[in-house]
Amino acid sequence: MSADSQSILAIQRDGNLSLLSNFNNVWNTGALGTNVDRLVMQADGNLVLYNTSNQALWSSQTNGNPGAWLALQTDGNMVVYSSSNVALWSTSTVHNPDHLSYVNTTLGSSGMLYPGQRIDTADRRFKLILQGDGNLVLYSPTRALWATGTDGKQVAFLAMQGDGNLVLYDKNINPLWNSRTAGYGALRLAVQQDGNLVLYSRLNVPYWNTETSGAQ
Repeated sequence: MSADSQSILAIQRDGNLSLLSNFNNVWNTGALGTNVDRLVMQADGNLVLYNTSNQALWSSQTNGNPGAWLALQTDGNMVVYSSSNVALWSTSTVHNPDHLSYVNTTLGSSGMLYPGQRIDTADRRFKLILQGDGNLVLYSPTRALWATGTDGKQVAFLAMQGDGNLVLYDKNINPLWNSRTAGYGALRLAVQQDGNLVLYSRLNVPYWNTETSGAQ
């Protein structure tokens, strides 16, 4: 995760190494199989994706640069730097040079929220955050308004699924909580200025909410 929590580097279930910026997939390796195991920033300067058989499936091809290091930057770019801070390789994904001032107000269909990430109202008065303790919590400026009650669980991510269900998964991809809205098609999750958290269709029909409208 980048320092501003706006960009995430993740190995997906199909073995795709993906860079997600503001919940959008901006770079990926493509699906490489379900046996993809780990991403290693090697001592020789090469960034390598391995499977469970220790076979290299993808690399940045920056070997021969001992001491090189990887940075996931707040401008949305991922860069391998040499030991003398020369850029050797990058995803070329500089989409917003000022991510620290960027506010995400919705989680769209097929979007994913990882621990430490959040969506806010435009004025940042209300926020929904997936906390490091595993709890998904909606906050007003003064208090917690709603939560999934999953604190203490090994939460991996929140998924706004294409079938319309909002699901919180653990690290073994078991569902811990869901909105029970499967079957409604593509929905989006929005934090509203009135303090309500709502799932809307593309036609702005609400299908689920936290019933926290008017909260302070």
